[in-house]
Amino acid sequence: MPPKRAVAAKRTTVSKNEAVNDKKKAVQRKKKVYSLAPVLPDAEILTDAKKQKWLLGKHFASGGFGRIHFVEKVDDKCKAVAKIEFATNGPLYTEMHYYQRAASLDKLSEWKNQHGLNFLGLPPLLGFGTHCNAGNDYRFLVIPQFGPNLEYVRMKLGGKFSISSVARLAVNCLNIYEYLHNQGYAYADLKGDNMVLEQLEPVDYKKEVKIWQSYLIDFGLVYRVTLGAALKLDPKKAHQGTREYTSLDAHYGATPSFRSDLEILGYNILFWLNGDLPWLSSTSDIDVMKKKENFKENLKKESLKFMETGQLGNCVPILKKFFAYTYDLDYGSLPDYTFLRNLFKTVEITPEAGNNNSTKKLRSSSNKSTDSPAQHPGPSKAMRTCRATELKRKCASSSKTNANKSKQKQVRDSENQQSENRRSDRFAHLGIIPGMANFRTKSLAQSLIRRKSVAQSVVDKYVTISRSNAVPRRRQ
Repeated sequence: MPPKRAVAAKRTTVSKNEAVNDKKKAVQRKKKVYSLAPVLPDAEILTDAKKQKWLLGKHFASGGFGRIHFVEKVDDKCKAVAKIEFATNGPLYTEMHYYQRAASLDKLSEWKNQHGLNFLGLPPLLGFGTHCNAGNDYRFLVIPQFGPNLEYVRMKLGGKFSISSVARLAVNCLNIYEYLHNQGYAYADLKGDNMVLEQLEPVDYKKEVKIWQSYLIDFGLVYRVTLGAALKLDPKKAHQGTREYTSLDAHYGATPSFRSDLEILGYNILFWLNGDLPWLSSTSDIDVMKKKENFKENLKKESLKFMETGQLGNCVPILKKFFAYTYDLDYGSLPDYTFLRNLFKTVEITPEAGNNNSTKKLRSSSNKSTDSPAQHPGPSKAMRTCRATELKRKCASSSKTNANKSKQKQVRDSENQQSENRRSDRFAHLGIIPGMANFRTKSLAQSLIRRKSVAQSVVDKYVTISRSNAVPRRRQ
């Protein structure tokens, strides 16, 4: 009879082996659940829950664990795309639940009508169901067909978007957030790869690209949020999301929240404007988290050298207000979307999506609308860019003065303008003020400043030319 110690040791060994085997089986089950589905053959028929039939077309992309195919509705030839995953996969189940609950065409249309929106960048659900092929069960959903994603467009445009395009894109994202958050969802993974253009036709990237009319896709990571929820940290969930853009809450192990969505949007805005982030080259989650913490601290100290370079320097005050509001927002609170939209609606805009710094003033009759503002004729490009730095400095200083100084300044500007007009009449035969008629007479202080600056610079230029070309007088 074996000694008791030997029996106990044997039992301990068996129990350890069983524990190891259980872990292996758990890992295998997890891998099986989240395995990538194979590409299904063309011309198969997918029948959704409403008995609508979709003809399966070419496979053109792969998601996290699913395949994306072109499909065509058999009845009316409606072109769309289908996302297909194994029926046991979790992400598509989450995405399908979101679409069924919050993304019906009627529900989206009702929200747009109630909030005065002509555009809302959320795709409607066209169909969903299950499909069997070669003994495997699949789950699929059908959504409209869109153009390329924003990351692809950004690379085509040289790595950056213009300030005006990003401002309008930010307004679109805030409109999307307002809808999702009111439905009880946090998106948690906003980035250029997950936003696609509405345009289907081939795009000329040297011309206008309406990046602000883009749709948010891929809802596999959406998270149901309870208003007023308390912040709870789980180290096992730390650093979830896309490393470059994920929030500090996510780095600490908190579940997604509405304020996390805002923080992620802010990091994307920085990247769209500058093509870079202070932590972009970091490969460690901890390192990225520390640099984001430094960014937050520097925001309070107003020593953001990173944001004062390039075209970021033109909108530092707006970005500081956006991040300050985001960091101060309670974990379980709804944001003030109108306040945040209005921040970006004060940005000067151009119709281009490329890196172009010439600007027009944004005018909008609705705080909710993302439509293009009414366009009005302006000065030529050469005149707009003339002495741009001086104009910005003057506009910034005039906005900080009190009411009394503002009135005095308007009187001075009016007198100076009259003087400049009298001076410019001397050179009218040279045509030295082209495009001045394009300035709106209803404009306020900024119009006066622009008139003065353009007139001064052009007059000085032609005075120099006229003097150099003047015929010298003969000495008597």
